[in-house]
Amino acid sequence: MQQGTDPLVIDVDAELEATINEMESLHKEIAELDGANLMVDCQRSVVDSITSQFGILGVVANSQDGGNVTTEHNFKKGITANEQDQQRYDNYRDMNNGGFTSEVRRQKGYEAPKNAYRDKHVGDRKYVKDGYTGKRLHTDKTPVDVEHIVSAHEFESRADTNLFLSPQERVDLASSDDNLTPISFSANRSKGSKAFEPWAEQQRTDNGKTNAEHFGVNAELARAKDKKSRAEIEKAVRRGALKKYGKELLATGASDAAKTGYKTATGILMQRSASAIFNAFKRALKEGKNLSLRRKLALFKRYASEAFEQIKKDWKEIVDSSFEAGISAFLSNLLVFAINYFKTLFKKAVAIIRAGFQSLVKAVRLLMSPPEGMSKRDARYEAAKVFTAGVITASSLLLSESIAKLLQATPLIGPFFAIPTGEDSVIGDMVADALSLIIGGLASTVAVYFIDQIKNSTRKSELQIQLMAQGGVVINLKSIQSWQSLDNAYHHLFTTVGEMREDLSEKQQSIEKSKKQTDDAVTGFAAAVENFGKFD
Repeated sequence: MQQGTDPLVIDVDAELEATINEMESLHKEIAELDGANLMVDCQRSVVDSITSQFGILGVVANSQDGGNVTTEHNFKKGITANEQDQQRYDNYRDMNNGGFTSEVRRQKGYEAPKNAYRDKHVGDRKYVKDGYTGKRLHTDKTPVDVEHIVSAHEFESRADTNLFLSPQERVDLASSDDNLTPISFSANRSKGSKAFEPWAEQQRTDNGKTNAEHFGVNAELARAKDKKSRAEIEKAVRRGALKKYGKELLATGASDAAKTGYKTATGILMQRSASAIFNAFKRALKEGKNLSLRRKLALFKRYASEAFEQIKKDWKEIVDSSFEAGISAFLSNLLVFAINYFKTLFKKAVAIIRAGFQSLVKAVRLLMSPPEGMSKRDARYEAAKVFTAGVITASSLLLSESIAKLLQATPLIGPFFAIPTGEDSVIGDMVADALSLIIGGLASTVAVYFIDQIKNSTRKSELQIQLMAQGGVVINLKSIQSWQSLDNAYHHLFTTVGEMREDLSEKQQSIEKSKKQTDDAVTGFAAAVENFGKFD
């Protein structure tokens, strides 16, 4: 009797094999977690800091107080991003320190348009409407003057008009029909360069009246003119600010992006080339230890050539990294501008933001779009590592000033580090930035190592629990296998005994049949003998 294959046995065997394979995989993962080497990571970090930070150094070296674009907030403090804005600030400062004389007023071009307005709107007329009182002025009896509703001095002494409008734009705006109006000579001299509201409300010393009361000012009419004029000024300033900020942010951001992208690509190529040469040299020495120097050099050349061929194949990855670094530099320029719009960032703060922003972008990208096959939990860990490393590396730039001073104070080589490389920088500054980034790279490597250790410790605990659970599964599956074997043996014995009983029964029936046949034969023989006797 043939027994068929039991599906239950197949399922148990397959599950047991899968469980054992999973346990082997868990053991292997634990071994890999235990294999972290801090010293190797630190050695790699030094090389990476020298090479892959090449792009960061290019941007950091060009950092300046207030960033690349002069904001109005910084302009008021005299912090400017370029020579043109510095000239604008010099004018702003001079005009607020008594520099706006009648001669300067004439030189800047405010008098000619005012005289042209007088000729057009006053001329030889006998009567002229006063722009502040609304009354008619008899020109023969009352001297008439042309008033800048918003004074020329205010145009020259405001931070926003100096920063966002050119000298000619200020003159044109101040000399527009909306900002000029005929008033009495005495009122014009009384008002001078003051704004309308403070002048109108100012109390006079001769009669105790306000200027508005003394000169019969129609407050509603005058305020409407002042409001309209100022609205036009604000519109022009906003338009000028948008144009200036947009143009300069685009130009400086594109420049930073191009420089950072190029230097990042250069740094990656330097890092990979150095690694390729080192690995080729180490491999040639190891595999050719019993060979001649010539053969060793041939091996080195072959391995180095293979490595460089691989670098060529990775050009897309290098371009992607370069592009990402460029985008990060562009965005960091916007961030620095946004902060400086409200609060001044000095050179080191600007450098730290620029150096750390790329890590922030990478961390956010990991969180938003983890690589295929990476869990959200692992993505959070990797993002934390990238961000932590970036913050530490960027913050290490705070050490660069102290390092630069130390280098310049070093006997014999100090003068070398004091050689200028730009308007406000020396060789020592560049070397100090590089050394501080190396220190930051080492510190970030240690920090990342301990983050990995925390993660690995948690993961190892989970793996140990899984191993224990899988061990229980194995025991249960082994028990099931044992019971299945006993069950199969019982069924086999039962089947065999049954077959033996059937065979014995058949043989017993055969014997009984043979016995009956024998009995019948004996009976027949006896009857034949008896009949034979009767015959005699």
